[in-house]
Amino acid sequence: MRRTVRTVGTFQPASGIGSLRHRNASLGFRPALEPLHTDHSALRPSQDILVIGHDGCVVGKLVEKTQYDLVLQPNPDGLVGRATFAADMQDGTVAVDRGGILSITTA
Repeated sequence: MRRTVRTVGTFQPASGIGSLRHRNASLGFRPALEPLHTDHSALRPSQDILVIGHDGCVVGKLVEKTQYDLVLQPNPDGLVGRATFAADMQDGTVAVDRGGILSITTA
C-alpha cells in the first residue's frame, strides 16, 4: 500500500515520514504522567500496595504502618531494583522507610 503525501503551501513533509529507518532523535512522544496516590492515612492492613522509591519498588500486602515505616509481606517477586529504602526482616516481611517513598498506589 502506497501513501500519498501532499504539500501545503510552501511546506513539504520531512523526508522519511512513515519510515521506521529514518527517525529523527530530536522528535518523540513524551506522555504527561500523573503522580500516584501517596496518602498514607488511606492505607489499611491487608491491602495490596505498590511502593515506589528512588531505586526500586516493593509490591505486597500491608501488614502494619507506623509513624516511620510501612511493614509489607512482599509478593514472591515483589522487590524490584535495589530498593535501598526497604529492609528485610527476620520474619520474611519488609520494612519500608517512609522517607524513601516517592509514591504509593493500592491494587
